[in-house]
Amino acid sequence: MCTVTYLPKQNSAFILTHNRDEHHLRGVAYLPQIKKMNEVETIMPIDAKAGGTWIATSAHFTLCLLNGGFEKHTHQPPYRHSRGDIIPAFFLYNDVNQFYTNYILDQIEPFTLIVIEHQHNVITELVFDGTTLHQSKKDHQQAHIWSSSTLYTDEDRRRRQNYFTRFVEKNDFSQEAIIAFHENKFETYTDEGIQINRNNILQTVSLTSIQKSTDICLLYKDFIQHKTVSLAL
Repeated sequence: MCTVTYLPKQNSAFILTHNRDEHHLRGVAYLPQIKKMNEVETIMPIDAKAGGTWIATSAHFTLCLLNGGFEKHTHQPPYRHSRGDIIPAFFLYNDVNQFYTNYILDQIEPFTLIVIEHQHNVITELVFDGTTLHQSKKDHQQAHIWSSSTLYTDEDRRRRQNYFTRFVEKNDFSQEAIIAFHENKFETYTDEGIQINRNNILQTVSLTSIQKSTDICLLYKDFIQHKTVSLAL
């Protein structure tokens, strides 16, 4: 469950920033590391419970995953595997179309996967609603925000979109500015911001910001362990 923003920069650069919201009983994730996925160097944090990930970047792709599809669904286990296995599995394919055509989705819980292809400046949104995998393209020259349907109501997501629109209108597309947006705790509602804490039960546990320019840098802030990690490819 999360909130994701994308900011375009000049010369095909971008910043993708992600808040991870989790139940307090879920184990603390392992800090990001460089791993080889199908012989490709990739930076990703690792979920301590299921062993997968929710965000990753390589020389060719940046990906992040949100729980849920277009709308909130009913949890109906057992599922074949964790949604955290989806991003590692993506690196077994050459491109989005191969993944879209061949990845088996039987008994997988609904999700939204954002894929950025660096070479062609293409953003693909893949939404699995539990039955069908929907594919659409997003304008890489425009700013975007996504909020997980499992955690936020339609009204919540509209408010967050409006707040993000106001941020974009300020025209400060620096990494410092978008991180401050993601760390805001109060300005979207009277009692909740982009960084959330719902009675210490459900809270934002980490922030990841990936900046792609001539190289790729991943900045990770763990709000539980109070640690910050920066890695580059």
